[in-house]
Amino acid sequence: VDQVLGLKKLKPEQSLKGNSYRLDKIYFETGKNTLLPKSRQQLDALAGFMARFAGIHILIIGYTDNTGSDITNDELGMARANAVAEYLIAHGIESTRLEFQGLGSSNPVGENTSEDGRRLNRRVEFTIEKE
Repeated sequence: VDQVLGLKKLKPEQSLKGNSYRLDKIYFETGKNTLLPKSRQQLDALAGFMARFAGIHILIIGYTDNTGSDITNDELGMARANAVAEYLIAHGIESTRLEFQGLGSSNPVGENTSEDGRRLNRRVEFTIEKE
């Protein structure tokens, strides 16, 4: 599970609060919040991680590239973060353990001048808020 999420081997006694992780294998239909089937492996791993660490609460953050207006990107980022939350809820994670936020094109990790950079910026991350 931890390897699929890109996390180091975690121990239950290890403090995780405040750590942020990029989910780099979450994919959506272009311009939509529809999760693609190839996202399931990483989403299932996240659900398993949360089941194993039952006290963890996370903030899911959706980002976009800079194509489109700021308002549209913020809404799309929010809708995508919500789609991840809904997936987790459907797979047994209590909604009270999840928050979500859309930050659109803010905080880019790649250059928005190339397709590769824009692809990096279209991402979902989560931060452990409580354990």
